[in-house]
Amino acid sequence: AAGFLRVYGGSEVLDTTAIHPESYAAAKVLLKEHGVKLGSSTPVKATAELSQALKIGEQTLADILEAFQTPGRDPREDLLGIPPPNFLSAKDFQTIKKGGRASLQELEAGMEVQGIVRNTVDFGAFVDIGVQQDALLHRSQIPPGTAKLQVGAVLKLWIQKIDRQHKSGQPRVSLTMKPLR
Repeated sequence: AAGFLRVYGGSEVLDTTAIHPESYAAAKVLLKEHGVKLGSSTPVKATAELSQALKIGEQTLADILEAFQTPGRDPREDLLGIPPPNFLSAKDFQTIKKGGRASLQELEAGMEVQGIVRNTVDFGAFVDIGVQQDALLHRSQIPPGTAKLQVGAVLKLWIQKIDRQHKSGQPRVSLTMKPLR
């Protein structure tokens, strides 16, 4: 399987779309010469003639036109049935702009956070809670009877501990699924 990153807030507007970078030249011609606009339905139809003129396949053309209608769409919900993560500001728990990140300095032990499981390992799971690196949910902090964690699962968690001076030189955040009182 292959993939590519979406870059939000970058200098290339097409980086927020599902358009593969190899097709940017054709996409830019569509934007400039055919009146296509990001985020709206397009008057252009995927035809054999247009795909030949752009030197791309008809399916690639259809995919580009579809991507123009939904820039920034996260495909996880459609493909996997899971919602994209909401990156939360630990300071006030308000949803912030997609792709935003909370600062590690804003986090405190005992805070409730929402996270998405990024990787599962024998000793627990690594969870994206919206800071620069994933936090660890150790298996001892998962209540008995909890279903096996799956990559992509969205969890309600509490920050158990923050080690800002870890010997690795990188701060470490420990999580728990057990509410802290």
